[in-house]
Amino acid sequence: MQFRSTGLLLLGAIALPASGTAQTTAAPPAITRTVIAATKLPTVTDAPVHFKAVSVTLQPDERSSVAAASGILYQMSGSTEVALDGEVKMLNAGEGLFIAGGKAAALTAGSGAPSTFLHFFLVPAGELGRPETAPAVVRELYRTASPIAD
Repeated sequence: MQFRSTGLLLLGAIALPASGTAQTTAAPPAITRTVIAATKLPTVTDAPVHFKAVSVTLQPDERSSVAAASGILYQMSGSTEVALDGEVKMLNAGEGLFIAGGKAAALTAGSGAPSTFLHFFLVPAGELGRPETAPAVVRELYRTASPIAD
């Protein structure tokens, strides 16, 4: 009788924790989106454009410039001072800036650390090879093989 009682108690003790180990998983975090820049662009049917993305690195206090088609700078690390149309804006990590086509921007890395940013372009085929000027280290990340379809 004692073996039967002990056996039932052990069986119950084993069964209870097994059912109690299952836990509900935490809900995934909500997706956060931040608007970096907003503007109206000319239609892609007027002049077909390609999408191009490059990574740019400037060493502390180095200067570069860019004069390309419409694009967005997105600061990844460090900081970059952007002089555009007589205005100067400091971009820090997580910030961005739209540069309209035909505008020239002077870029200066902050003094504390190298500046790394992404530059996204919408460019006509003839301007695909015009990135930031030296001493910027530019690495192409992506380019559409053909113009964006209307």
